[in-house]
Amino acid sequence: MIQILKNSVLISNRMEKLKVSEITSAQIASLCDHTFLFPPEYFFDKEAKGQSTVYLRQKAFEGFLEDIINARYHPYSICVRPEDAKYSREFLENNAMSHIKVCSVAGFPDGNRHSTISKLSDAHIAIDEGASEIDVVTSYDLLKKGKIDGFIYDLKVVNNFVHLHNSIVKAIIETSELTPALIAAACGICDEIGVDFVKSSTGFSSYGARDQDIRIMWQYFPRGLKISGGIKPNNVMDLLEAASDKGFITVDPMKLRIGESSLLQDL
Repeated sequence: MIQILKNSVLISNRMEKLKVSEITSAQIASLCDHTFLFPPEYFFDKEAKGQSTVYLRQKAFEGFLEDIINARYHPYSICVRPEDAKYSREFLENNAMSHIKVCSVAGFPDGNRHSTISKLSDAHIAIDEGASEIDVVTSYDLLKKGKIDGFIYDLKVVNNFVHLHNSIVKAIIETSELTPALIAAACGICDEIGVDFVKSSTGFSSYGARDQDIRIMWQYFPRGLKISGGIKPNNVMDLLEAASDKGFITVDPMKLRIGESSLLQDL
């Protein structure tokens, strides 16, 4: 009963239009997609006492999930690799946290090197394993080269597949690799295709979210906006301000998300 009341308060708070300066830590957390996307290779140089990188990675991933249980504030969702979706969903259900969504990725982190079929495969696995949201990396190099039809086809195929399975699509446009004009163009195309969110960054490119890029995305895309890439306590309020309407935002996870891997623990 207590948890239900807490959830009701959070849902109510999400729908309020508030000054960015007045947003609480709990409200920020309610917009978060808390993220763990490291592959086993990431842990190669961290190997100790003969332990395998697979073991070290699994240990770190389980620690990530445990941290969610112990966190003062819970995120809206967790974002994990497709192969981790089933384990994550079962973990949340077994710990009375099934209200937290499972998000996953397709074509991550380089949408240019992944074929449309590869992205579809990622999305298919993730949805079958329990994800209800897919963050797909666009083939932004095609947009840079003026190959608009290829950019549209790649994203549209994945978008249609995910929507067919009643799941949410977030298109990662990788703003660090695009000019302001191309950011605006990417948002316009994403709007026409019908994706649910545009997302700034994978967090694996030359830089992540920047105020000026978020303002362009907010201006040219009418639905959801996901701010992602290097989100920390020292920049989150400025980035929320950039996504605001004259300093006001609606605390609604269907309109605004924050992709982060460490912010939650600092709230």
